[in-house]
Amino acid sequence: MTAVRARRLLLWLAGLLVLLWLTLPTLIIIPVSFTDKASFLFPPKGWSLRWYRNLFEDPAWRDAALNSVLIAALSALIAVVLGTAAAVGLFRWGRLRGREPIRAALLTPLIIPEIVLGIGIYAAFLRLGLVGTLPGFLLAHSALGIPMVVTTVLASLASFDENLERAAASLGAGPWSTARQVTLPLVSPGLIAGALFALILSFDNGLFTDRGVVGV
Repeated sequence: MTAVRARRLLLWLAGLLVLLWLTLPTLIIIPVSFTDKASFLFPPKGWSLRWYRNLFEDPAWRDAALNSVLIAALSALIAVVLGTAAAVGLFRWGRLRGREPIRAALLTPLIIPEIVLGIGIYAAFLRLGLVGTLPGFLLAHSALGIPMVVTTVLASLASFDENLERAAASLGAGPWSTARQVTLPLVSPGLIAGALFALILSFDNGLFTDRGVVGV
């Protein structure tokens, strides 16, 4: 028991260190955002809300922020629907031939650097006339978010008991009722986590205004 507790303590400590390492840039950026200078000095020598005021008063930045939220929400919704369907399909196939190549193809965006994906997407969208358009952003950001949803939903399905679905079917529930009342509630933690990842990934990857791309 002592050894088990020691391992758990080490695991918690390791997780805490990783969390601190990931949040450290944010702990620096937030104070810098309140500086009164047009520089990134840390710690700030003066304090002001000028940059936040510019965000809400400047139409370009305001429109960029609103459109980024819109694109992130829509692309996350698309990623959740398609990613959940793909994850459930992979789970149903079990060990059937062809499952692993399909899974590897779905998770490819997690392996390839984003700069490489960005160049490829830009080259393809340039020919299709989708560069700087709302449909283009939704397609690109959804493609990046789907692997996040597939990964988290598959993790939830790893402990899923299919006997619960059989029990629901034996009681007269149809496929859609079973999916809505049994399957989705049980995998909801992975679904919500995947949606959050897709939302953050989309919002982090670009700003879009009526004047074109602000940043990618």
